[in-house]
Order: sequence, then structure tokens, then C-alpha cells
Amino acid sequence: MQGKPLFRNFSWQEKSVRHRASKGWNWLLGDFSEGAKSDENEIDPNLKRNALSIVGSSLLTKTGDALANPKTVLTWMLGAVGAPEAVIGMLVPIRESGSMLPQIYLAQWIRLHRYRKGVWLVGCLTQGAAILGIAATGILLQGVWAGILVLLLLGLFSVARSLCSITSKDVLGKTMPKKIRGRITGLSASLSNFMVMAVGLLLILMPQTQSGQIYFCGLVGLAGCCWLIAAAIYKRIEEPAGEVEEDGERAGVVSRLKTLWSDSSFIHFVTARAFLLATALSAPYYVRIVQESSEGGLHWLGIFILAQGFAVGVSGVFWGNLSDRSSRLSMALGGALAALLGFIIGGFEVIAPSHTLLPWATVVGFFLLSVAHNGVRVGRKTYVVNLGEGNKRTDYVSTSNTIIGFLLLVTGTIGALSTVLGPGGILIVFAVCGTIGALLSARLPDVEAT
Repeated sequence: MQGKPLFRNFSWQEKSVRHRASKGWNWLLGDFSEGAKSDENEIDPNLKRNALSIVGSSLLTKTGDALANPKTVLTWMLGAVGAPEAVIGMLVPIRESGSMLPQIYLAQWIRLHRYRKGVWLVGCLTQGAAILGIAATGILLQGVWAGILVLLLLGLFSVARSLCSITSKDVLGKTMPKKIRGRITGLSASLSNFMVMAVGLLLILMPQTQSGQIYFCGLVGLAGCCWLIAAAIYKRIEEPAGEVEEDGERAGVVSRLKTLWSDSSFIHFVTARAFLLATALSAPYYVRIVQESSEGGLHWLGIFILAQGFAVGVSGVFWGNLSDRSSRLSMALGGALAALLGFIIGGFEVIAPSHTLLPWATVVGFFLLSVAHNGVRVGRKTYVVNLGEGNKRTDYVSTSNTIIGFLLLVTGTIGALSTVLGPGGILIVFAVCGTIGALLSARLPDVEAT
């Protein structure tokens, strides 16, 4: 008799937990189609597992990106081991362009695979191994040889990253309905960047005596482990068979470029994205303004990392939901905000470079810039996934990334003008580019309506 109420109470609690979990999934996945529901009117379990695996693996890889960021952590690490400035200056170009330039060639091989998850796993495991190798290099080697080996491993990391960049969008498009892809991307960005905030806090609170190479190599080693765990989580995804290209149907790179070049929507998107590169390229100049207008120091580095993590963390879900409704609007609003900030902070630095409020105004501007750049990133990722289907989506992703990778190398040379214009003048130049990108994005075709 006494067991009955206990059983009822346990049953009620279990149902309550399941109800709250179900409400959480309904919020994330939404009522997008009746076909995704089972006979009990619940979301398909495979869809739940796929969504959780995508979000969980993305959380870990983005955390790894923060822990092994070439603009911050790797730069500090190579400085600690005495690598030459010329080697340190190559970190960001290799990291960014190396992951984009090979994509159009790798895509030809990827199109031969009906299942793309395995390719993503190879890329993820290779990234983890390369980052662990970088951490070991920082401990075992010094000077120029440490720098050269880190660049080689970073190049391997970037090529592996390009595999993941192409296939992750394919897997997302095959496993997640169109109406929630932006939400998944935005949620992943928000959760992962709370981890970035923790890294920033560590740098702010860390005593200066602990800022040597062992500390930074430890961060990089932890980053490598993040990719290995992410691969184990991503392996749980149930991926349906996709479109495959037979050897006889393969087109050369030039032929494929000609075909895509006749697609006006794709060309419009790539042009807008090219001008919106200004939102990413302007970020280091915010850091330089603070370095020149203050004493600098490790705590400022932590403040910037914390500001970036908090900005993306609080804005990711908003941009994801907006991108599900209109990804072009997300790109346009993000680009417009970044351009406005460039004019304000750049003008402030040009007019009053010694003003006591400039460092803190720049940090606030950097926070808002990170919000804006997140809108551009989530918007353009959602747009290119929704623009095409099957192998055409793979072509769109790989070709656009290859073109943007080349443009990154070219536009990166604008930094040489900083000796003449100063960081504030460079920000104004990028603000003009961002304005053009925002206007072009606003005029893109609406791919969510179809």
C-alpha cells in the first residue's frame, strides 16, 4: 500500500522531466513539418540525436578554436618560445586562407562520397592531431625551428578544416530541415562562446608570473583534445544517403567555375560576402588601437577575448532565429552595424588618439563589432546552405570559400597602409567596404521563402 503513492510520485516526476525536455526540443526544433513526428506526435528521435550531436560537436570545435586562436594564444605562445616576428605574422593568413583555398579541389573528391560524415571525422581528427603537435612543439623546440614547424602543422590543420567546412554544411542540410538550420548554427555559436568567455577570464585573473610558454602550450593541448572529443560526438549522427557524382560526370575546376559564374544569385552572394570581409579584417585594428593608446598587457588581451565571447554568446540565438526568417537580412544588419562602428571608432582614433576614453570606447566597439560579425557569419552560412541542394550546395560552399580565401590574401595587404593611415584610418577604409557589403546583402534574393 505504501509503495503505490511512491510509484505515482516517481511516475509524475518522470513525466514532468520528460515534459520539460520535450518543450525544450520543441523550442529548438519547432513544428516545422508533420513528417518529422512519430505516431505519438513527438519529434523523430533521430532528429533529436542529430541536433544534439551537431550542437555538441560544434561547441567543442569552437571552444578549441578559442583556445588555439592564432590571433591571440598562438601568437603569445610563439613569442614565448622566441619565434621570429616574420613567422608570427604568417599565422593568421595561413589559418584563414589555408582552410578556404583548397576547397574547390577537395570538393571534387568529396562529391564521390554518398555519406559525408566520415570525411568530416577525418578532418576533425586531423585537426586535433595537428593542434596537439603544435602544443608539443611549443614545449620541445625554441626559436625559428619551433615557428616553422608550427606553421607547417597549422597548414595541415587548415586543410583538414576545409574538409570539415564543406561537409558540415552538407550534413547539416541533409539532417536538419531548412526552417531550423539557422537556429542550430546560432545556438552552437552562443553555447561555445560562453566557453570563450571563460578563457578570457582566465587571462584577466592569471598572475603575470604564470604567462610563460607552458601555460599557453597547455591551452593549445586542451584545444587539441576538444577536436578529438568532438569527433566521438559527431560519429553518432544518423546521416541519410546523399547525391553522389560518378567519375564520368566529374567536371574540371575551370568548367565548374564557369557554370557557377553564370548563376547570378551565387555571384551576388559572393560579391556581398567579399565586401563583408571587412567585418573580420577590422578586428585586429581595434586591438592595435588599445595597444597604442594604453600600456597594453595580458589583462587587455583577456578583456578582448571576454568581450568577443560574451558578444557572440548573447547574440547567437538572435541571429540564428533571424537567419531562419531572412539570412540576407542578418548579413545586411550585421554588415551595417560593423560599418557604423568602423566610422565611429576609426574617427575617434584619428581625431583624438591620446584621449583617455579611447581604450574603453574601443573595447565597447569591439564587443559590438563581434555581435555584428556574428550576424554576418550566421547569415552567410545559412544563406549558402539554403541557396542550393545536394552537390550543388557543395559546389556553392567550396567555390565561394576558395574565392574568399584568395581575396583574404589580397585584402590582407591593406594592413601595409597602417603605417600611413594608422589603425583608425584603416578602420574607416573597412567601414566603407562594409557599407557596400551591407547594401549588396539587402538586395540578395530571399532563399528562405522557397
